[in-house]
Amino acid sequence: MAKVRGLIKPEFETKVRYLKWVYSLCASTSFALGLWMVIAPTHFWGLIRVNDTDPIVQAIYGAAICGEGVLCLLGLFQPLRYIAIFQYMMAYKAIVCIALIPRLALMEDAPIAGWVIVFFWASTAMLCAWVFPWGKWKEVVARMRNE
Repeated sequence: MAKVRGLIKPEFETKVRYLKWVYSLCASTSFALGLWMVIAPTHFWGLIRVNDTDPIVQAIYGAAICGEGVLCLLGLFQPLRYIAIFQYMMAYKAIVCIALIPRLALMEDAPIAGWVIVFFWASTAMLCAWVFPWGKWKEVVARMRNE
């Protein structure tokens, strides 16, 4: 790190600490939630009153969420190497919200879980956008050399 210290500003180090905090949050929640969906998809989706008739599709979705958790766990140790997961979560979770909001709004008896998912997915997308090091590619590349 000594060679590149001049390129890395103190505020960038703060950004990396925030990245690690979000990695830890997403690693624990995504991994646990995804694992639950993979192990007991019918139980999970039935519990939140979302169609529980196709456990194969639901397990596939759970595996994607679980994989998100695994990548975030890896990001704890090499925060910049796995930074693309933040872009993925921003895009994916924002699209889920855009797709769910009109559907839920038009349902007569929309499950509360649907709105809870929208809230948490939107919050996660915004959190990922907030911690992502936009425009700091020189610092990212310099720091990645040492990861």
